[in-house]
Amino acid sequence: MRKFTISMQAVLLGSIVSTSVVSCIKPKYAHGPAGQRVLLVTDGGNLKDKSFNESSHNAIIKYANEIDQWNNTKGLSYNAEPNYVEATDHNASAFISGYKMASFKGADAMVLAGFMHAGTIETASKLMKDKTVILADGVADYSNGKNQNVISISFNSELAGFAAAYDAAIWANQNLDKVDHHNKGVIAIGTFGGMSSKYSVDNYLWGLMLGIEVFNRIHQSDIEAKLYKKVVLANNYINNKYADVKDTKVMGPNDSRWFTQSFALGGATRSGILNRLIEHQKADVIFPVAGPQILDVMSYSNTKYLPYIIGVDTDQVNSFPGYKNRFINSAVKHLPNAISDELKRSRSLKTAQTKTGATIKVNQIDIDNLQDFPADDGTVAKTRASWSVSSFGGANLSQKTYIKISEIPDKDANYTPIKLLSETIKDEFARTGSETSQYLDGSTIAKATEAIFKLPNYQKYIHKITENGFE
Repeated sequence: MRKFTISMQAVLLGSIVSTSVVSCIKPKYAHGPAGQRVLLVTDGGNLKDKSFNESSHNAIIKYANEIDQWNNTKGLSYNAEPNYVEATDHNASAFISGYKMASFKGADAMVLAGFMHAGTIETASKLMKDKTVILADGVADYSNGKNQNVISISFNSELAGFAAAYDAAIWANQNLDKVDHHNKGVIAIGTFGGMSSKYSVDNYLWGLMLGIEVFNRIHQSDIEAKLYKKVVLANNYINNKYADVKDTKVMGPNDSRWFTQSFALGGATRSGILNRLIEHQKADVIFPVAGPQILDVMSYSNTKYLPYIIGVDTDQVNSFPGYKNRFINSAVKHLPNAISDELKRSRSLKTAQTKTGATIKVNQIDIDNLQDFPADDGTVAKTRASWSVSSFGGANLSQKTYIKISEIPDKDANYTPIKLLSETIKDEFARTGSETSQYLDGSTIAKATEAIFKLPNYQKYIHKITENGFE
């Protein structure tokens, strides 16, 4: 019987590896106590990509390290460093092969890094059966009872893009001797995405536009008095002048001025978008929302004046310390917090086997203190403002932020809660439409700007360049 079992395992492993391509990982069980083995499947990129995959992996490590602390137990925390499968291509076949390997390795929960898994999420859900799948930065289809073991994590990256752009505009105006080397009379911030996705890529771009527009509006009198320079969107350089942000027109997901059509290293260079932003549109700052293509920006050398950078997804100055003199800040998806929060709320991670073989209950505490046995399987997780932030300080050039994102509303004289800045921005983006050409349109930025300035207390959360900012 034992020989038969071993033979069947060999056949199963052979079928997994032969049906598609995954990285060469020795087929053995994932690390961790039974009931708590969490495993990552990458989005086809390298695990150590200094971006989304690496941050997702760090989230699993964070969760595994904190099991004992969170549950007041001993001996359950573990090293989750080996718990990953690298899919070696950005296609369905490679992803599905990765899911099969994760299932074979005995994962009690599986984390999928990136929205590109959304197209194959149903296969992952079926392979994992009653065990939780976390789709990080994407939304599964829950219609007709599908994907009921999937937790979707969606980030409000419009908040991070907004704060990062506003802070970058302030830093640039505080350091006018370091920007606008082309004597344009304005500060040009350029941006591009890999592939269009409203709630994974494009919300960053939209937030950036809004941050620029709000900066110009708040500092309008000082800009007119030539105390500071207006900030423009480099992508809007048309007919030898920069169109206003409110006049932005993105034609669709294939607009070559905005999207490189890939997340592969070298994509920004091959598409020509990087050369156009730097050489023709004279970008002083670039915000690349395309994973490893930030390396394209950093390695670009065919110019006298290298652009400053707003990092994306992680605090990227820490990943590239050799370029710390170019990182103003980063617009961050706080994946370690978001994924570890939702792993605690996953239905299949509610028990653990101790070293003595006993099975005990874990993760029974709600991070919101609202319910017993918290589980988000089959839903889009509640987003938290702390998941989407602008990094500053440390090795970043920007040492403080001028945007305060709060989750606790003020109250007016009648003790009625005043709508939060963060809620206003999220609501305005949500109502912009579903098509790229609808929501990445300057008219939506104009409407959102007006909504912000109608808030009776917006000055509490948005500081001017002459104020102290927030530590």
